[in-house]
Amino acid sequence: MISILISGGMDSFVMAKLIAEQYCNNADHSNLLGVFIDWGQPCVKQERACARICCDYLDIEFVEYKADISAKEMSIGARRPGPRVVPGRNEAFIKTAMGMDTHSVVIGCIKDDHKHYIDCRREHLDEMETRLDINILTPLIDMTKKDIVKVGRALPLHMTWSCYQTSTVDPCGHCSSCGERSSAVLQYKSTWP
Repeated sequence: MISILISGGMDSFVMAKLIAEQYCNNADHSNLLGVFIDWGQPCVKQERACARICCDYLDIEFVEYKADISAKEMSIGARRPGPRVVPGRNEAFIKTAMGMDTHSVVIGCIKDDHKHYIDCRREHLDEMETRLDINILTPLIDMTKKDIVKVGRALPLHMTWSCYQTSTVDPCGHCSSCGERSSAVLQYKSTWP
């Protein structure tokens, strides 16, 4: 079984599509599991709904797990710019996704993450892979957000959630995650023929 960590954001949606193409040839997806983790993040309701939509769209089974991670530092991403650093989050996600019959966990670390997030660097994931005895796949590790928009342009990316505001129906457009998404879409659109 390949467990795909799916957050409901565009990175994880594109990542799941790439994994489905690579490991299933877009046929039977029964060896894939879309894993959503409720860890107390501010926008859990919106992210969960979008993660379900992504899994349904790709015909991947959806499961949800809870993980005990302190989300208090996450507030830096809401209403102000800056990285959203939650120490140990990716390792907790990977451990949570390591269920019975799981031989690989897929995580959506991207090139843009390397600067702020140590646990998104391949060398850190390699060490974790050895220590946890699990294969950690990172199909987006060399892609920028703009690259992800380009690869996912045929997907309904408008159905994903990238905002950290909890009280909005629509993305706020002001938090750092909204800014990264908007910038990537604009960068990609500027290269359209």
